[in-house]
Amino acid sequence: SSMLLIVNKIALQILNTPALLLAAQCAFAAIVLYITDKLKGSGQLQRLQSAELDRFFVVVAAFVCTLFANMKALQYVNVDSIICVRMTAPISLSILDYVYLGRDLPSMRSVLALVGVTISLSSFLTFQSHGFAALAWISFWYFGMLFESVYVKHVVTVSGLSTVGQSFYQNILSDIPFLSIALATGETKQLK
Repeated sequence: SSMLLIVNKIALQILNTPALLLAAQCAFAAIVLYITDKLKGSGQLQRLQSAELDRFFVVVAAFVCTLFANMKALQYVNVDSIICVRMTAPISLSILDYVYLGRDLPSMRSVLALVGVTISLSSFLTFQSHGFAALAWISFWYFGMLFESVYVKHVVTVSGLSTVGQSFYQNILSDIPFLSIALATGETKQLK
């Protein structure tokens, strides 16, 4: 995933169209999932039922917000900063998993390791100079990522869809908001 951050950073520097890049990535992922399922004949792409659609509305909204905020943060900061912030997520997620999903807390040894990682990475970020917009997008992305991680874990446990089906619908349904964002922000005009 660090390589994807680097590729996205380069693509943003060339095209400067975060929503269109994300729409293309989601469309590509959905097409590959669809073709692979058809070629294998596995039938893992079930029809999306209305009960699943309600849950997927929140999943897609969180996915779109998180990915878009990540792309916007990449426009303002270097990849190292994003990686550092992301590496502090396990300590937050372990607490959220305990509170909302009933999972066990990590052992004391793991907690100390997570705290050590968080302190060292936080000190690295302290010496980076980022403006308000960068910090806002990083914060929006970070909290969106935490919410999405916990909520998607919940949806996966109650969903009747296969993993392939969940991935397909998450990607294909995300194209609508990404294309809407691209139109609303004028990204489509930048490609002309």
